[in-house]
Amino acid sequence: MSIIEPDHPGGVYSAYHSETYNDNYITMTAGVAALEDMWTEEVANSLYKTGQWLQDELQKVAAGTALQVAGVGSLMALHFSSKAI
Repeated sequence: MSIIEPDHPGGVYSAYHSETYNDNYITMTAGVAALEDMWTEEVANSLYKTGQWLQDELQKVAAGTALQVAGVGSLMALHFSSKAI
């Protein structure tokens, strides 16, 4: 990582290396404030329940095939395998 430092001899960048969240404290603060207002416990629970419902429905549709659904709540992955996941 030292080769991206501005003063490193023969470094990759001759100017300051920026990153996604460097010095964006105003936008990050606004994002946190918005999430605190919108992302409530009720919203999180609803998303979790909807995800579980979708997983259950996909498992029903996939019965008898090599498709398996694994995950928790709305975080899921589809696996095409006849072996147990």
